[in-house]
Amino acid sequence: MIELSRGLSPRALEAISALEARTVAADGGRLKLEWGTLRGRSGERAEDILWWRGDQLLGFLGLYSYDGRNVELAGMVDPAARRQGIATALLEAALTSCRERAFQRALRWDAAPSSITPSTRWCSSTNRARFRRGRSPTTSS
Repeated sequence: MIELSRGLSPRALEAISALEARTVAADGGRLKLEWGTLRGRSGERAEDILWWRGDQLLGFLGLYSYDGRNVELAGMVDPAARRQGIATALLEAALTSCRERAFQRALRWDAAPSSITPSTRWCSSTNRARFRRGRSPTTSS
């Protein structure tokens, strides 16, 4: 079940930390989750999207905006729960939120499983359509 979170509870933060540990153990590398920002969310608006199955967090996607115009998207899906549409659901919810908040661009972080260097892509309105069709967005500056 998907949850749009207005501020993260201690339980949610603990679950995100456990999910990060499982993801890094399976894929290697590191994730860009901005823990200081996650702990300090104001709760004014939904900035985190969580996918729960019962009490277990299987997916997380955080929205990070520091200028009100652009947003970074960073998240993960439990290695044991991949290929079930969780990432797609998280991304669709994030893009809806981005449209509602009128962000101009979104930077999506993809941690490559075999590398600690993430790839980044700016997700424009054109690229949102590509996401829906299952294609990668083009890279632009």
